[in-house]
Amino acid sequence: MQKPWKALLALASLHLATLVACKPIPGTCPPKPPVETVLSECLDKAMLSNLDIEDAAYTFAIKPYNLRLPWQPLAVVIPDSAEDVSAAIKCAAAAGVKVSARSGGHSYAAFGLGGHDGGLVIDLTLFNTVQVDQATGIAAVGSGVRLGNLALALHEQGGRALPHGTCPGVGVGGHALHGGYGYASRMWGLTVDTIVALDVVLANGDIVTASATENAELFWALAGAGSSFGVVTTFHFQTHEALELGVTFAINLPSTHTTTASAKANTILAIQAFVQTAPNELTLGLYMEPGVFSLSGLYWGTVSDFNIAIAPLLASLPGSSVTDVKTVNWVESLQHLAGSGPVQQPLSGYDLHDNLFAKSIVTSKSQPLTYANLLPFFEYFNNEGSSAPVPWWVIMDIYAGHINTVPLTQNSYTHRDSLLTFQLYTYTSSPTSPYPAGGIPFLNAMVASLTNTLPQGQVKAYANYVDPTLSPAEAQQLYYGNQPWNGVAGSEGAVDRLKRIKEEYDPSHLIWNPQTFGN
Repeated sequence: MQKPWKALLALASLHLATLVACKPIPGTCPPKPPVETVLSECLDKAMLSNLDIEDAAYTFAIKPYNLRLPWQPLAVVIPDSAEDVSAAIKCAAAAGVKVSARSGGHSYAAFGLGGHDGGLVIDLTLFNTVQVDQATGIAAVGSGVRLGNLALALHEQGGRALPHGTCPGVGVGGHALHGGYGYASRMWGLTVDTIVALDVVLANGDIVTASATENAELFWALAGAGSSFGVVTTFHFQTHEALELGVTFAINLPSTHTTTASAKANTILAIQAFVQTAPNELTLGLYMEPGVFSLSGLYWGTVSDFNIAIAPLLASLPGSSVTDVKTVNWVESLQHLAGSGPVQQPLSGYDLHDNLFAKSIVTSKSQPLTYANLLPFFEYFNNEGSSAPVPWWVIMDIYAGHINTVPLTQNSYTHRDSLLTFQLYTYTSSPTSPYPAGGIPFLNAMVASLTNTLPQGQVKAYANYVDPTLSPAEAQQLYYGNQPWNGVAGSEGAVDRLKRIKEEYDPSHLIWNPQTFGN
């Protein structure tokens, strides 16, 4: 028979074990508070401004740009300092909740809301200042600034400028951290290429600066794949002197170049050949949808120099001509590219939305597209595209130029051989209309009509046109690839390096969306 003291000792040992690592044995464990309670109490204790489902403002705060993906986070924190961001991240860690950062909220996958239900969103709306150092031209930019406001603020502070996208409402955060193409990119590179330093809050709550000389590996990873590695609160961009003489234009293409699948393929080939040697001051964009094949662009310089620059393209497309020529300064170019909407954006209450599914294709300068690649794509375009279950369009932008000259070691945007980028976009006629079930298969098949003709390893995509249907492995391969990170044979692959850096800085994978490294 067991001695009473031994029984008491055994009972005490059992009690101690349940305190250290309590398992769900009836009667031995106190009930755990719900995750949302742990998170809410921590956020309130830290005195952080936050919203949850019980708050009236919550519904508007979590409304995604892409209404097809209405994720529901447990809470939205609205910090106004890096210290607040740090406290919020620590609360998420304590509650076991994933963290995502939201700048402008334009992620096609709604990754600013986490890309899943039940996360913590750090809304960076209040990080909205722009300050240019007049001595260096370096701009300190809050990660919640929208592109239109950024462009105007830079120009007002000494006539400065950056290469960036044309949609004024897009936030600088995700845009800059994953690329950032605009109509000055062939001259100055992508937005990511102008980043010289980043102020970032890490998964452990540390507030650090990353640059080429400080936390260099982290800087390389953030500048190109930033959503996996921390919450950036301030960007430090090397700005350029804004150009004040430009030419906007359109190219009138006769139907002989725009009607049949064969004619469209040959038109792309002519543009592709022209881009290989076109001056960096010239940018073109081709907009395509059923019945529309519209080529336009922007040239930085005089009209006479533009006429010389564009002449080889016109010669390769007989019957084509230049139309709608206008001279513009920098601010006028912003409005031209923005279309009918204002460049200046509201600091709060932004409420533009769509209901969409999009994909992308990035082609290589060293392996340009052929007629055999393009013909099946335009056959699908003309045939299945004419009876699609959803409205759609395709934009083809030309890259190359300075984008191709940036060293792979500068940042983790790895598509340094890029020549053409296709954005393929389906949407509903009204953002509140249901997205049709056939829309995603339709667009997948359109993309496959081109990518199935390309050699293995040549298929690439652009992270800012994110496709949420891709697995983590597929997304990482398409957006980054596992070629040597520095271009030197035998070196660590780019994806392998990003995975390693993720484990070093965020081993618990707290900073998360469905395609981040660590998945």
